[in-house]
Amino acid sequence: MASDATTRTLRLLQSRLPAELLAGISGNAPNEIKELPVKWLTIFRKDGKGFAGAITRRLKVTEVSVVPHPHDPLKMEAKVVTEIDVEEGTHILFF
Repeated sequence: MASDATTRTLRLLQSRLPAELLAGISGNAPNEIKELPVKWLTIFRKDGKGFAGAITRRLKVTEVSVVPHPHDPLKMEAKVVTEIDVEEGTHILFF
């Protein structure tokens, strides 16, 4: 039997997000694709207790596009752009 957390995760992944949430995300990807990074960030947050919760709660998906692969014009790839609010006293490493 699945745990409550697993059940909530599956329910989130299978549900549709509100159109007004996706309206702020630019890019040429259909809404079904735009939903994916938003849903996965929600899963990572786990009410602020999950993986990098302090960081993921400040991330906002701003663009999701499907673009040609730079090294293979026969393939396509997804491009996801996010913004993050940097707060005073917060140290974030960029790689």
